[in-house]
Amino acid sequence: SASDGDEDAALGLLLLTLLTEAELFSWWAEVGQWAFDTCRAILLSEVSEHPSRMGREGRPLSAFRLGNCWGGWDCTNPSYL
Repeated sequence: SASDGDEDAALGLLLLTLLTEAELFSWWAEVGQWAFDTCRAILLSEVSEHPSRMGREGRPLSAFRLGNCWGGWDCTNPSYL
């Protein structure tokens, strides 16, 4: 699937759990876990590490692979940000 669609779905799950927290729906904890798991999966699988630039902690900088641009650093489209 396209990474921007995955991110849209994750944002929807996050907003749903944030906006319904006080309602005590029976499904709330499960949807919250889906939101967490989805965000974690996106961070682990849909980022591209920079080949040479390092962050302050000594790890490579990362960029999201947005839309149908699967190259990360060499074709980031600012319209997705």
